[in-house]
Amino acid sequence: MSYGSNEIRANELNAYTEADWKLGDRFKVNLGVHSSNFFVEGESYFSIQPRISSRYLLNKKSSIKASYANMTQFLHLLSNSTIGLPTDLWVPVTEKIKPQTSDQLALGYAVTPTKGYQISVEGYYKWMNNLIEYKDGASFQGSAEDWQDKVEVGKGWSYGAEFLLEKTKGEATGWIGYTLSWTNREFENINFGDPFPYRFDRRHDIGVALTYEPSERIDYGITWIYGTGNAITFPQAIYLGTPNNNNDFVDIVESYGPRNSTRLELSSFRFRCELS
Repeated sequence: MSYGSNEIRANELNAYTEADWKLGDRFKVNLGVHSSNFFVEGESYFSIQPRISSRYLLNKKSSIKASYANMTQFLHLLSNSTIGLPTDLWVPVTEKIKPQTSDQLALGYAVTPTKGYQISVEGYYKWMNNLIEYKDGASFQGSAEDWQDKVEVGKGWSYGAEFLLEKTKGEATGWIGYTLSWTNREFENINFGDPFPYRFDRRHDIGVALTYEPSERIDYGITWIYGTGNAITFPQAIYLGTPNNNNDFVDIVESYGPRNSTRLELSSFRFRCELS
């Protein structure tokens, strides 16, 4: 028995091959191809997913990197971002729901300014298609209707930059990272067709990890993480419905603003000490 859906059986075949090329002392390329075939409900979804990554050494201390990847995924993450029951469900590709696909480009620069320190920065852009999202007012629970009839299919895009500073030598080591990113979705029949932030869109993400090892037997560690909270949909106003003959209000109507227009808070801190 399956809750909220009919039982679905599927099979998947995968193959992957890759090769490395080194052109001179400075330029290195990795080329790979991932092929897959997904069989479900009489449908066969075949895909060829190329990817390429390269690195070029500018000098002994710095390099640039570039990559491209095409990906196909046969599982969809279906998120309910309302306050009532925020849930994440993994649902499969079916005869109605096609595989999600993406293309991603990335470009990065890394430098070792002095011994024991590394600095890197990388920018990326990702296009996504065949994404799914609950229809307005729909939920995985509360109805015998199959989940496939409760979702809309649309597109999305994600882009941003990542910065990383690392110290790898000495008694005190660690890293500081910062990510600035945007992740948006667009569906014809959701949010009046306007783009909106995805539930896990995180504008700012800062991470700090420090380790101090005064001897071979003792080390201390501190980790601090701060990030923009998940985007969630809250009611913006409540209206009283039409009164009955006793002048009692028989209904309460909640009015929601734009999809995922409210942000939750997110921050964490951890300290550890290990003896050996």
